Amino acid sequence: MFRIVLICFPFLCVSLHGQTVTLRADRFLLGPSTVIDSKDATVRLAHSVLLSHEMGAADFHQNERLSDRIHAKKHFMLDDNDVTQAELFLFGSVKQVEVNGTGLGPTTRLESTGWHRIDVPVSLLKRGDNEIILRDGGGLLVDAVQSGRSFKSEDGGKTWSSDNLTSKGGQQGEYLVRLRLGRHAPHGWTLSEIIDLWQQPDQIAKPAKLVRIQGLAELERKQPAGTKLHGFVRSGTTPEYQAKN
Repeated sequence: MFRIVLICFPFLCVSLHGQTVTLRADRFLLGPSTVIDSKDATVRLAHSVLLSHEMGAADFHQNERLSDRIHAKKHFMLDDNDVTQAELFLFGSVKQVEVNGTGLGPTTRLESTGWHRIDVPVSLLKRGDNEIILRDGGGLLVDAVQSGRSFKSEDGGKTWSSDNLTSKGGQQGEYLVRLRLGRHAPHGWTLSEIIDLWQQPDQIAKPAKLVRIQGLAELERKQPAGTKLHGFVRSGTTPEYQAKN
């Protein structure tokens, strides 16, 4: 049995002892950064990147109440500010969002969730460090994970600290604040369905041999400039992957 890992194709043909098996992309397992294009059924990289520094492991005992004196700050590093759109997500609500010194106003709630969002003009984003300040009322949740991207001020933004988060104080962590960017993911993967080499249509099952895989080189040549496609074939004696097989 074997599987094929590929990106960006509508189908692939595999020959087994003279019989051709067509692998359809719409039956593939997609990675988190790949999607099926509705226009031509090809697999492509998603035009969306979510920047996050936490896993969302928080509850309402780990909260931060904001006010005119209690402010929260998040930092997002961008290797490139060439994006088509951007939006900020946070678990909680905030009356004032400020991006790199420009105020955007309050967030709006996503229906049936605890998340709020706000559009961020892409002109405000820059390569390198981007500063998001949340203030003037509302609240956020805090995940205890430590990555050094969240800060709190208790004097209206004059001084900041990363080790006194939550209303109880004295805690490090990350605010549940995420930035989604409208640009292609830098990489992704997709996994084919399993091809059973013993299975023969309308025949008694018997071992088969992989003869060739057609079209892979052509697919690699058709990739857009500046991109690469790599195909891998993994074989074994079990339906699911096991390192020893």
